[in-house]
Amino acid sequence: MMRRRRFCVLALALALTAHGCGYRFAGSGALPGDIVSLSISMLGNRTAEAGIETIVTNDLVNEFILNSRVKLTDAEQAEAILGGWVTAIRVDTASRVSYLESSERRVTVTVLLTLTHKDGRVLWQDGTLSDNEVYDVINDNKAATNRNKRQAIAVLSARLAEKAFNRISDTF
Repeated sequence: MMRRRRFCVLALALALTAHGCGYRFAGSGALPGDIVSLSISMLGNRTAEAGIETIVTNDLVNEFILNSRVKLTDAEQAEAILGGWVTAIRVDTASRVSYLESSERRVTVTVLLTLTHKDGRVLWQDGTLSDNEVYDVINDNKAATNRNKRQAIAVLSARLAEKAFNRISDTF
């Protein structure tokens, strides 16, 4: 009985010490300005990649639904709006079979996001959010290569949304 009591006291002391050190998981903070309702607008697309803005916007919505305490609503009812642009997409060779043939390519996507209060104040902005993903090149099958590229974009888009959520909520 005495051992159990010591263990409980030790566990409680450890929990209180950890709580007091300020440690918390990334993205667990509140949104700037104590925002409780948010609208996520469709991102613009400043690239030649058709539909990429829809993929990234949907992943942002999913990330906030899964991990945020804010209520997602339409722009008229929201305290703040998250919007922005997919500003760049770059495809580079990651590895080669020969001088003229790639075996893997790396796709990199960059977005600019802005969180704006309904009164027009910019609460948060980041134009440097980017991520990349490598995909296989099927040299004799362009359709398969394009399918691999779209899958890579989907993977990196989900990571971009997570980064955005963590940066927005971790700062405050």
